[in-house]
Amino acid sequence: MKESDFQAELLKSLRTQGCYAEKIPDAPTSKMKGLRFTLPKPFDIFASVNGQFVAIECKQIKKFEAFGLSHMRPSQIEHLSKVIQKGGRAFVFLNVRIKPSVAKQIKHENRLLIFDWGVWHERWKIESLKKKDIEERPFIQGFDHYYDLNEWKILI
Repeated sequence: MKESDFQAELLKSLRTQGCYAEKIPDAPTSKMKGLRFTLPKPFDIFASVNGQFVAIECKQIKKFEAFGLSHMRPSQIEHLSKVIQKGGRAFVFLNVRIKPSVAKQIKHENRLLIFDWGVWHERWKIESLKKKDIEERPFIQGFDHYYDLNEWKILI
């Protein structure tokens, strides 16, 4: 499953739970004489949750692994920090989506881990979260392309 599918599920979940939420479209990639570049975008989703401006950067991994600032683009780091500086809220929504595999005896996982940028940005400057930390961290279980975000919304 692609990250864009996760973003669509997240948008649907936010809207179903009374939030205004929109995805910032991806800019087209430009290819000129061997040069390839994509215009940076600030983050993936902007929303209004309980009257508060919220910026969300979506990330998806397909196995349990370390996660930190190395998974972020400089423009994402910059803009999430600016949202915090201006009084908004910013979050990284990490989707751990593991496909089932009978051969490897792996069951299907669809976990949503939410990180408050105002707290985690400073921690990630020091070190990434280790694989074990990701496995043991509290999460929201994804069901049928939907995430129950009510507990998260209360914290906004």
